[in-house]
Amino acid sequence: MAKANVREHLASLCRTHPCMIVTTLHSNGTPNAGTFGAYTAVGPEEIGVAVTTTSHTYANIKRSGEFAINIPNVAYVDTLQYCASKIAPGHSELEHAGLSASVAEQIKPPLIIECVVNIECRLWKEFEIGTCNYFVAKMLCGKIEESCRDEDGGLDPVKARTVTDVRYPEPLYATFGQVVRAREPQN
Repeated sequence: MAKANVREHLASLCRTHPCMIVTTLHSNGTPNAGTFGAYTAVGPEEIGVAVTTTSHTYANIKRSGEFAINIPNVAYVDTLQYCASKIAPGHSELEHAGLSASVAEQIKPPLIIECVVNIECRLWKEFEIGTCNYFVAKMLCGKIEESCRDEDGGLDPVKARTVTDVRYPEPLYATFGQVVRAREPQN
């Protein structure tokens, strides 16, 4: 098998999780929504998200310490692209994208009704990493559409038809098509 050496954009070599829309609130209470693919679970109830320091999402999380994660399915792929674009402060991406907000249980930023998963988060730690900061948050509570649950209760990305970015920032996304179980090693 031939392999190419890669020296830059190394994160592009490990794309495996669904894109998400992070909702926050501007200081005037207007909902803000941004699309993210650079995140990872860092513990059973902790998640890390890389956020550009010049974004509205960054300013809102720094100010309030709260955000919601919303995972859409393939029907909302155009919405992902819309939420990734620059919108003037004070305007809501949710309203312009035709998305519906619902009240969260433990945080002020709204949840997106159309998304198959919603997770309420509170900022715990922050790390500076160049043009982005890495926010680590405690996941406080969540909701999942029943038809999208895996046998362990978590998200089944195949059933949910979630999407992952293929070549950010190009608007190219993919869905997971098949789950394959590996054989257990024999002792």
